[in-house]
Amino acid sequence: MIWNVIGLCQIGRQAAVAAWQGIDYGNYYASKSFFEAKKGRSITWGWANKSDSSSDDAAKAIPGRIWLDSDGKQLLQWPVEEADVEIEFEPRTMDKADPFDPSWLLDTEKHYREADASASGGLGPFGLILLASDNLEEHTAVHFRIYKSQHKHMIRLVNVIHETRAVHATPAYGCFFKFDIEKERRISLRTLIDRSAVESFGGGGRVCSMARVYPVVLVGDRSAHMYAFNNGTSTVRVSQLKAWSMRRAQVNVKKA
Repeated sequence: MIWNVIGLCQIGRQAAVAAWQGIDYGNYYASKSFFEAKKGRSITWGWANKSDSSSDDAAKAIPGRIWLDSDGKQLLQWPVEEADVEIEFEPRTMDKADPFDPSWLLDTEKHYREADASASGGLGPFGLILLASDNLEEHTAVHFRIYKSQHKHMIRLVNVIHETRAVHATPAYGCFFKFDIEKERRISLRTLIDRSAVESFGGGGRVCSMARVYPVVLVGDRSAHMYAFNNGTSTVRVSQLKAWSMRRAQVNVKKA
């Protein structure tokens, strides 16, 4: 998990600083950022470690563009355009959103597992099922769930992995974030998938969650499936769905 803090630094004066807040969750660490002057953007790039063993197995995460939100209170992150599945969900009503319990923040992974993608709620879970086998015995679920909070709605984004080959129990990765769904009306999700990683950017870049995956369904170039789903009692419309296949990288190696 990667934390950040936003504030104002003035020489000779003590500056008020906002509270630390997370931006990257899951199997993500050792991120580095740099400024790409040609396109005038800041890029962050990190690593993802293996989740179900102690072996030294790490992979590069998807590079993302980072910028400051218009209100100046939060960093946003979105994958670079060169790099997928992009989808927008539009809830028809907020009336059935379940109440948010702040005690869930004390043990978020426990809550993620108890209220997983199969547990029906008022508004959610809804999202994507990725890298799925024919019988869904093996799959990765990336999903939202909306809760009523005191001021804005609290939204939960979670990655839950179900693998037949897992030696240890695979963790559920995710986070809660505040979102003015009454104003925005839609929740965006962009997910990038390769043969060993799933990285999801939610809420217009407010959160990012990374998970390493090793599905048996991909062994021997067998096909995997993807589905959009809604297991909540309220109607949620898919207002946009786009999907691309990323090409293999062309690496030029100079011989000595």
